Amino acid sequence: MKSPLVKFLAVAGLILAALVAYGFFLEWQVRNWDRKIDELCAADGGKNVGVRVYERVMAPEHYLPPPQADGTYEKNTRVRVPGVKPQPYAKPVSEEPIVEGKIEIEVLRESWPRVSKYSARYVRAGDGRVLGEVITYLRAYGGIPVPGFHEGHQCPPMRDGYDLGKAIFINHPLNQK
Repeated sequence: MKSPLVKFLAVAGLILAALVAYGFFLEWQVRNWDRKIDELCAADGGKNVGVRVYERVMAPEHYLPPPQADGTYEKNTRVRVPGVKPQPYAKPVSEEPIVEGKIEIEVLRESWPRVSKYSARYVRAGDGRVLGEVITYLRAYGGIPVPGFHEGHQCPPMRDGYDLGKAIFINHPLNQK
């Protein structure tokens, strides 16, 4: 008959092997979904993702943020376009010339890792014309679960200049030289 220590070590070894195998499986899933996200971004030469501008217009003055004390603007300055986000504006949203359209989230995978397609657009209220939109694919979470740390993957990656308002509005403060 085997000693209790040998039995314990055998069971502990099996549990450890199962956990390591599960970790490799989770990492494989993450890499597989990251590859699929990159393929979705690269489809049609990558022109179906990122910031797409259909028409450039002037932003109403009350959309523009005030400059800093020295007359400059911060690098991440954004215009305040009324829409789905609850923010204080000068006029009711129904009276605004340009509004932020509904943010659409298409969930491509619900379980771990979660994969989604996000799209947001600015719309001219008078005729409903879409002035521009931003489309991105995002993987949230995945891999070995670690408390307090959640990795993700986004395509196209967030970078400086990834601002729909800056791309659409001719008079955006960061477009001024």
